[in-house]
Amino acid sequence: MRPEVINLPCNSEEEEVRTLREIHDTLCDVAAQVDAVYGLPMLGCLSTHLFNCITVLNLLLSITLEYQGSAGAEMEGLAMLAIVWALFYFGGFLAVTWSCSTVASECCRTADLVLKALLRPPRNTTTDTELWYQLQMFLQQLLHRRPRFTACGFFVIDLTNIPSMVAAAVSYLVVIAQASAKEEFPEENEAR
Repeated sequence: MRPEVINLPCNSEEEEVRTLREIHDTLCDVAAQVDAVYGLPMLGCLSTHLFNCITVLNLLLSITLEYQGSAGAEMEGLAMLAIVWALFYFGGFLAVTWSCSTVASECCRTADLVLKALLRPPRNTTTDTELWYQLQMFLQQLLHRRPRFTACGFFVIDLTNIPSMVAAAVSYLVVIAQASAKEEFPEENEAR
C-alpha cells in the first residue's frame, strides 16, 4: 500500500521541490540517527539469528545422520521442531534485512521519479528554468545522500545478506557433516 500524495502548502512548483529537498534531508538525518542508535542492536539481532539458525540446523543434521532407520520415526517430531525453529530464526533475519532494504529501495525509486521529471524538456521561461534547477539539485541530493542501515558499521544491511547467510549456514553444515563422517569411519580415512 502506497502512502497518499501530500499537498504541500507552496506557491509554486519550485518551492514544492525545494520543500521536498528539505524533507528528504531531514529523513536522511533521521535514518542516520536510527543507524547510529540501533546499529549495535541490529548487529546483535542478526548475528544471534544466524547463530541460532545454524545451531538448529546442526541439530537437524545430527538427528538425520544419527537416527536413520527404525529409530528415525521416533525422532521425527524433534526434527520437525528443529525445522520450525530454523524457519523462525530465518524469518527474524529476513524481517530486519527486508525492512532496512525497503528504505534504501524507496530512495532509489524517488530518484527514478525525479529523473523522469527531468526528461521533459524545459520551456525557456524563468519559472521552468528555476524548476529545472531545483529538480537537478534534488536529483544530485538523492544520488549523494541515500539512507542506509549498517550493523554497527561492519556491513550494510540489505537483501544481499540473505544469500550470505544461507552460504554461511550451508558451509558450516558441510564441514560438520564431513567431520562427523570422519569420526564414523576412521579406518577408511586412515587407508587413504
